[in-house]
Amino acid sequence: MSNSAQKTDHEHSAHGYHGFSWKALFWPSTNHFIIGLQYLFTGIFMACVGVFMAYVFRMQLAWPGTEVPLFGFVGPGDYNTMVTIHGTIMIFWVAMPVLIAALGNFLIPLMIGADDMVFPRLNCLSYWVFLLSAIILVISLFVPGGGFGGGWTAYPPLSADASYSLTKWGQTLWVLAVALEFVAFLMGGINFVTTTMNARTKGMKMYDIPIVVWFIVIASILFMISVGPLIAGAVMLLLDQLAGTAFYNVAQGGDPLLWQHLFWFFGHPEVYVVLLPALGVCAEIIPVFARKKLFAYKIILYTAFATGILSFVVWAHHQFIAGIDPRMANIFTVTTLLISIPITEMMFVYIATLYGGAIDFKTPMLWALAFIAEFLLGGCTGIYLGCTGVDIFFHDTYFVVAHFHFVFVPIAVLAVYLVAVVGLGVWFARTNRTTNDFMAAGGKMVEATFETEADLEALPQQSIVNCMGLGSGKVFGDESIIPARGQLSFLLPQNDIDYGYAGGTKDYGLLYSFPRKTGILLGGSVDKGDWDLTPRESEIKRMVEGHAWLASQLS
Repeated sequence: MSNSAQKTDHEHSAHGYHGFSWKALFWPSTNHFIIGLQYLFTGIFMACVGVFMAYVFRMQLAWPGTEVPLFGFVGPGDYNTMVTIHGTIMIFWVAMPVLIAALGNFLIPLMIGADDMVFPRLNCLSYWVFLLSAIILVISLFVPGGGFGGGWTAYPPLSADASYSLTKWGQTLWVLAVALEFVAFLMGGINFVTTTMNARTKGMKMYDIPIVVWFIVIASILFMISVGPLIAGAVMLLLDQLAGTAFYNVAQGGDPLLWQHLFWFFGHPEVYVVLLPALGVCAEIIPVFARKKLFAYKIILYTAFATGILSFVVWAHHQFIAGIDPRMANIFTVTTLLISIPITEMMFVYIATLYGGAIDFKTPMLWALAFIAEFLLGGCTGIYLGCTGVDIFFHDTYFVVAHFHFVFVPIAVLAVYLVAVVGLGVWFARTNRTTNDFMAAGGKMVEATFETEADLEALPQQSIVNCMGLGSGKVFGDESIIPARGQLSFLLPQNDIDYGYAGGTKDYGLLYSFPRKTGILLGGSVDKGDWDLTPRESEIKRMVEGHAWLASQLS
């Protein structure tokens, strides 16, 4: 038998939940839990910046020519900067750090039974490089000329020549910030994939890995494969800005469409990079509050892989009116429609999980259902944009903006809330308290395996052994350590029974009943010192007859 505690020979002992201090968030750490919180709070701070920008330019659009409260007058340059940086922040500095980095750092070691990431120092470096990228992006807003205003997609020639965007320093710092953010998540992705594949607890097979962990791993792989071309494109863009090259300058033989291809080859897989972890969170929450096992585990896993593969062959639907060959446009129309199939299949899996379940509409469940409902609106509107004949009319309209936000608002708002408040917050509040008290009293957490009585005798004095189970009395040779055996039965839910009882009766002994949403719990058996787990018919008969008699008296 083995206790459930962890080793203490490194900084991240017991996953670092003991002795937690908020000061730890401001210093380098190799503890996956601390790093997860660092990503989380940095992402929340950047979300505040991005949301404020959205407030500013939407207020400007609502009341043009008037001063925006808390900001002032919004000039053309300010407007372009706000739109550009808002989009960049919400995707790269909010959705990714929270849903991939924070969620992955926090959950992966816990859910696969690892002490920490396999590369803890690389994990630490990834966060501080990410933080540096966030600082550079914020600084870019205050340099001469202001922040980059070339649109969040940074299409050349607007982004390649400062004479067009009027933000020489801003555009350079924007490219640098994005490049550093990519480097950070490359390091994090290596950690997530390697840890999941190589540091699983003994006996955990591939199909035993939780869905949310699988989704984070798949998202990390998608990012690492797709980001390379965009990094190359970003280097060429930076050279156009600083060295006078002409990779995207038509007058000198360049091609601005090259950037569009490189950007969207990364950009569309990026949608699923942040979407899959959010869907994974829902896949963990819905079964819990539906009180059912996740329907078709393997199917949803295979659909995630299919989504990842198809995401690499749909990028050109963003370029239907950019001069693409109509024959290629038809091909990308087909692939775009095909990728809706695995996503739809995931939705059906969630619905099947809900079907027939005893659904408990608590806050996490409500947010998960809201995520699915709103995401479906975004997904359905995307089908229109994937068709060339329709996209010609919808492209560059607010229909695209609405589609995009119906997809990303559930990701960047609803799913982030689930991670930040429901996931990390609730779990931390429940688990940290007991462990803190234990560690404050001078306790140490160790992992050991006990096979003989001699193993127990070798333990230091004043040791507390967890997870002894039914064998504890025999192992210790102490007859006073005995189990208390009970038998339970369930009745189907009865709407008119909303009360419980517990007490002794003259003819039927101890009886108790408690109504639940899943049914009425019936019990009345407490047998001390009984090691036999086989149900006894006599006890079942006594409890059934006793409860029937009590029901007749109460009615």
